Amino acid sequence: MSDQIPPMPSSFRAQMSSAPEPPVGAQTLSEQTISITSMTTSTTATHCHVDFSNVAVPTVDYPKAFHPLRRRFSVSAEPMTEVPANSVEAAAVVKAEIQTQDANVIQPVKPDELNLKSLIRKDALFRSLSPEQIDNLMGAMTRREYAEGTPIITEGEEGSEMFLIESGECAVYYGQEQVSLLRPGQAFGEIALMYNCPRTATIRASKRCVLWVLDSKSFKRIIMATSIQKREKYEGFLEQVGLLKHLTAFERAKIADALEPVEYPDKAKIVTQGEKNASTFYIVEYGTVHVYKRDPEDPNSREYFVREYKPGDYFGEIALLTPVPRQATCIAVGPVRCLALSREHFFQVMTGVEKILRDNVYENYGQLVSRWTAATASTPPESKNEPSPPIVEAK
Repeated sequence: MSDQIPPMPSSFRAQMSSAPEPPVGAQTLSEQTISITSMTTSTTATHCHVDFSNVAVPTVDYPKAFHPLRRRFSVSAEPMTEVPANSVEAAAVVKAEIQTQDANVIQPVKPDELNLKSLIRKDALFRSLSPEQIDNLMGAMTRREYAEGTPIITEGEEGSEMFLIESGECAVYYGQEQVSLLRPGQAFGEIALMYNCPRTATIRASKRCVLWVLDSKSFKRIIMATSIQKREKYEGFLEQVGLLKHLTAFERAKIADALEPVEYPDKAKIVTQGEKNASTFYIVEYGTVHVYKRDPEDPNSREYFVREYKPGDYFGEIALLTPVPRQATCIAVGPVRCLALSREHFFQVMTGVEKILRDNVYENYGQLVSRWTAATASTPPESKNEPSPPIVEAK
């Protein structure tokens, strides 16, 4: 039997190009009877004659580009998996579908995804997340733009989202007073989600900004348990640190997120005088730290004891706030644990006390110098060449 398709009847062509309006009272197409008047069958082709004379052709408003003799428009009707409303679950569903389609296809990473990952790694709130949690976080976040002057969150309101700044700047207000400025790589809005409380501050876009937004449900599933545990561990302690007492709960919480505990054995050297490009600020959590200073012009001179740090004391700020190297050597006396803050996070979360630190930095430096001067003056000449106290390098 031939596979040749028989030609379209000329009567059908004519009726398709200019279909008359159906007469009033005409039967519908489903009610029409199509009579097959004749059919002939041969070994070469099958021909069918259909009588269309009594069939009312309905009028259809086709698109302008449509023509019945051209290739038809097509509609894709692939079955779709029901996507959950929660964005994290939705991301997981989409990821699973991609993997089942072709495990060998490498999905390209978009530039904005690379940028988002680098932003997530910058903010202290996300530092303890695993790679899998970071992937889930990226899948749950959406991008949003705000014009200059636009309120993003308002003090006293209920909160349902937190934000991570990609570009621009956001000003933080308590009442009518601007207290700080947030820049790319910093997050905000998480306190209301974490503690189920009203917004603690008003934040506006001080410049046009682009933010990544995370909804409260995704935040609680991915981040909250880890962050709350860390904040509760350190907030009570930070309230007792004299430098931080006047800060708000919001500011102390941001510091708690950024702190990294570091333990030192007895006689371990925590910082070394003369060290350049210092990158860490320290708060003593427990234990005792002794501070030694030597002649800055003679690296082989004896080190003299000049002061002692106890829990709640801090050190290391001089080298972060000024261009000078470390001005003294700090040594653990017995087991010591310090809460360390990197240079990057120091300038992110310590804005509320940066002015106090800058005001005090030269006073603290002056105290070190005066105590070292007094120590050298009271030491007998024959003792000045004695070796410094033994120390071990911290691991």
